[in-house]
Amino acid sequence: MSYRPFHQRRPDEIAVSAEPTQLRLQMKRLILHAGIPKTGSTSIQESLYYGLEDPRFHYIGFGQVNGTRAMRTLYSAGSELCLLHHRLGWTTTQEATLRHTLEQRLQSGLDRCDRRGATPIISAEGCWRMSSAELMRMKQDFESRGYVIEVLIYVRPLTAWYPSAFQEYIKWSGARFVPFDIFEELPGNRNEADLAAGLEIMDAVFTPERVQVAIFEKEYLVGGCVVQDFCQRLGIAFPVSAIRRANESLGLDATRLLYTFYSRGAGFGLGPRVVEENLMLHRRLQRLGGPPFRYHSSLLQSRAKFIAHQHAVIEQRVRFPFVRNTDRNDDQNGICEEADLLVHSPESLNWLVSHAGGDSGRSRATGKGNGAQTSDDVVALMDRLRRNPSFALRLGRWLELAQREWRRVRKGV
Repeated sequence: MSYRPFHQRRPDEIAVSAEPTQLRLQMKRLILHAGIPKTGSTSIQESLYYGLEDPRFHYIGFGQVNGTRAMRTLYSAGSELCLLHHRLGWTTTQEATLRHTLEQRLQSGLDRCDRRGATPIISAEGCWRMSSAELMRMKQDFESRGYVIEVLIYVRPLTAWYPSAFQEYIKWSGARFVPFDIFEELPGNRNEADLAAGLEIMDAVFTPERVQVAIFEKEYLVGGCVVQDFCQRLGIAFPVSAIRRANESLGLDATRLLYTFYSRGAGFGLGPRVVEENLMLHRRLQRLGGPPFRYHSSLLQSRAKFIAHQHAVIEQRVRFPFVRNTDRNDDQNGICEEADLLVHSPESLNWLVSHAGGDSGRSRATGKGNGAQTSDDVVALMDRLRRNPSFALRLGRWLELAQREWRRVRKGV
């Protein structure tokens, strides 16, 4: 039977074998880095996409660096994906074209691995959010191609994970104060902070022997670096000089500006350029600086029982305790409620006025830093900032996309 994409096949065409033990002996390894989100995934993905030269391994990035969108397009009808395509204004024809392109790139990458005897690696932290049915579809598809999936998952203490994930939610248009129910409002999504439930799903689909769990804390990472740790666990020869250290987080002041803009203004927006426009805005806000974005311990205390249970499950699995540095959450900058996200420091307001261009709203925006009028001024200035990215940002993004495509064509990633 000639190969046909998974979504086009009948159930009887994806049956693995009547003799699974014999089949597994013939299987080739495929490494799936499945998150969880906000555990250094971007650093792993960018480092492997641009720097992996070990001939024993091949990174399949689908030409997108991060494999999340590809894996969800191929194996799920995830609401996040539908929401993204809605924002872009895509038609069903465009979605079908994307699926066909990604399927071709996946098969091309696997063919390259077969020719060279290399082990394929896919990194897609969005797999952590997939349902058991979606993961099973993925597993069956790769088994029909002759591959058995081995999963590597990084986890971090929820006391640090929650604010990082909430900030990511805000960056993707989050306009509600949901410090613990992050992304759950999308139909079909589950509580990704439920580490016990997530591991139970992964174990049930792939078997515990093929699911490796590691702690994303500097004290436990090889060289204090998630990329070095990832490569050593898999036996990948990877020079330290080729590591890309990506930190996409925003500081407290920048997060406040963005939340005010999305929740009190027009929001993320719609249209073919909307993702690029907001990405440029986020990168500009990264330059603002200021204190880090954290939850106050009093807010975390409301989930203390749940957090303790999740930590206990992970500690039993990996046989190491989490490092708990919760005292740093007790300073005056810790977030307790939504009102804390709508108060702006004079420094951040001055920065915004300066970078947005013009003096409109300067006297009001540099005043007390809160209230409806200040929020209105922030929205107006942030809209101007988004609509007018700097030349340096636009040039940098163009060069990034060109380098990404050149690498895909040259190395087949």
